[in-house]
Order: sequence, then structure tokens, then C-alpha cells
Amino acid sequence: MHYLHQFFTEKNYNTLPRKQSVQNQKTLIYGAPKSGKTSLALDYANTHFSNSKKIVYLDCKDLRISQEETKGELLKLYLEKKIDLLILDSYHYDYSIPNLENIILISQEKLEIPNFQTLCNTNLSLMEYISFAPKNISDQNLLKNFIKDGNLPQIPFLPEHQKITYKQEIIKLALGQNFDLFCKLVPFQSQKITPNQFYTYAKKTHPLSKDKTYLFFESLKANGLVFEIPHILPNKPKKIYFYDFSLPKALSPNPTILPLLENMFLLELLNFCDSGEIFYDELQCFHTQKYGIFLFAPFAQE
Repeated sequence: MHYLHQFFTEKNYNTLPRKQSVQNQKTLIYGAPKSGKTSLALDYANTHFSNSKKIVYLDCKDLRISQEETKGELLKLYLEKKIDLLILDSYHYDYSIPNLENIILISQEKLEIPNFQTLCNTNLSLMEYISFAPKNISDQNLLKNFIKDGNLPQIPFLPEHQKITYKQEIIKLALGQNFDLFCKLVPFQSQKITPNQFYTYAKKTHPLSKDKTYLFFESLKANGLVFEIPHILPNKPKKIYFYDFSLPKALSPNPTILPLLENMFLLELLNFCDSGEIFYDELQCFHTQKYGIFLFAPFAQE
């Protein structure tokens, strides 16, 4: 077996159904780290190419490969018609795409690639979390566990003592040298803040420029780690929310429950609406263009 086919065998594992699925023969799956992008691609392969021995999976960041040699091997397999489905994980523009009918590209950022449908993958919704969880848990405990665990797809399968460390490692890997700066942003979960306000706050402890602060915010949004929700009125500060609402539990010794729950609520709304279709107001309401107004009041009296 060619080593590029062998990589698929190494990577393949049982996947659980998600609310999203690959529908197009040429698809770019993008989204935040560890949101289940690779699982979507493997599920598509197992569903539509279960009898094929010509599936090539390649992680472009795999330390075992030489990029130049691999590009030549891909071209050779393509010319010999030995690829039915190509999956390129951690894809970047340096890899030329052969003229195949079935290609899945996986990236953290949304890339502009002609003739490819884009699929934004997100973390688990509450209903997906319930479908992943053991069946002998009550609804009340499922909600408690969801609030405690967060919405990463791998979390329900980890031992309890590994969950916090796992989240910390993901964020450290994703952010690199910006990890400490991101920890400064954690207390502003579900709050109104501008890059300039954050710059004023963070420069007291971090060597920082305004340009770096704006680039930091843009990279968080581009990589799907942070969502910004605008006020219903123009020229008002935006609120920021994290892709995993439970991140403060992993990065702060004293997380606050209300911002965490508001973040969770917002992510549930984003399952139905794009971020550009949701607005907030001063009454703890979210306005959506399609579904009306939602009041966030988890502990309100009648």
C-alpha cells in the first residue's frame, strides 16, 4: 500500500453524526481548532467511499513528510488514476490541487478557493452533546455536564481529570505566543469591549501596540476562536464571545457563571443564524432577523 493511502488507515476511526455534513464533492471545511473538522471529512469518506481503496488522507503539517516529495507523489497518484477521494488536512495554498472530482480541504481559516463549497464547522450544540453522552444520564444532569464540560466534541469521551488540561493545550497550541494575551481577554467574556479598550487594559502588563492589538483581534475572529456581536444601534461597542463557552473554567481560577451562560446561549443561536444576523440590546435581549427576539434571563424572577 502506498504510504499516502496508509495515512488514511492510520487516521480513520469511528465518527459520530453531526448536525452538519459534507454535501459537495469539492468542499473546504473550516473552523476553530478541535471542532471536529477532520471527523466530518472521515465520515464523508466512510459514507460515500466505503469500498474504495483509493482514498488519500494527508495532514500537510505531518512531521513525517517532506512537502516537496509529497507534492510529487500526489501528482503521480493522480496521473495514474489511483485517487478516488483526496483529503488535505491543515491545507495551505502551497499545495496545488489536482483536477479530481472529490476533494475535501480542511483549514482553520476560511480560504477563497474557486469551485469549492465552504462548510463552517462549529463545536457541539446542546442537542449534539446529548447525542454524544451516555444514554443513562438524566436530562437535568446532561445540562449540568454541558455547562461544566463545554462544547468541544472530544470532551464527553475524556476522563474527568484530563478535560481542563486538554483545553489548555488546545488554546496554547492554537495561539502560540499570544496565549498569555488571550488569557487577559478571558474576563471580558460576553462583555462590550473594543480593541482600543482592550489595548488600554492589557498594555499595563504586556508590551503591546495598537496595531498588534487589532491584528490579535482579527486573527481570533479569522480562526473562529471569538465571535463579535454588534449592538442593534450603530456605533456601539460589540460584545465578544468564545467558540467554547467554558474556556474561562480552564483559563481562570474564578470564572463567572452568568457570562458563561450567556456565551452558551449565544452559541445556540448561532446554530440557526449567522453572526451578522444577530444583535444585542441593553435589555439582555438578542435580536435575530429570522426568529425574532430572545431574552437572556437564566435566573430572572417572574
